[in-house]
Amino acid sequence: MGTCCTRSWIPAAAGRILVPYAQISPHLINATVATEDARFWHHPGVDPIGIIRAVFQNVQGGGIVSGASTIPQNPGT
Repeated sequence: MGTCCTRSWIPAAAGRILVPYAQISPHLINATVATEDARFWHHPGVDPIGIIRAVFQNVQGGGIVSGASTIPQNPGT
């Protein structure tokens, strides 16, 4: 989710408004999770299925064409 609300030329903290978790719509949370890490609620932070998929796609593609990071593995930058 890192760059959705900023532009690359804006410093990391600029243009952001901190919103308490309780004020974020559950629909937005669920939409973000569904988009970024569909199996988020079903793995312990590392997604073995995603890793296997990424390895297969990278071997098949002859280089890095896919990743397997999950929401907990992405820093909140």
